[in-house]
Amino acid sequence: MQRVAIARAIFQSPALLLADEPISNLDPSNAKVIMKLIRPLSENIPVVGVFHQPEMTAKYCTRVIAIKDGKIIYDGDPKLSNDQLVEIYGEELHQLEQHEPPALAIN
Repeated sequence: MQRVAIARAIFQSPALLLADEPISNLDPSNAKVIMKLIRPLSENIPVVGVFHQPEMTAKYCTRVIAIKDGKIIYDGDPKLSNDQLVEIYGEELHQLEQHEPPALAIN
């Protein structure tokens, strides 16, 4: 579905591409496909996206602007440190870390 939406947007020759969570609810391989479609577009038009996957923004984006409670709290390099992630996501990040499923043991 995301690929179709991106194709429609490209076909309309926009002056700006807005990508609102284009990889949410996708498995990792399809998320990479979408990011690989979006990334080259930024060479010709501005692309503004909303992402909640720091590993993807670090790999495919050129700039991150983090907004919390309506205020910009970070504007810079997309490769964020753990301290920066904690500042941005706060308690949510700690909750995610605590609820990670245990690794599978393969004998």
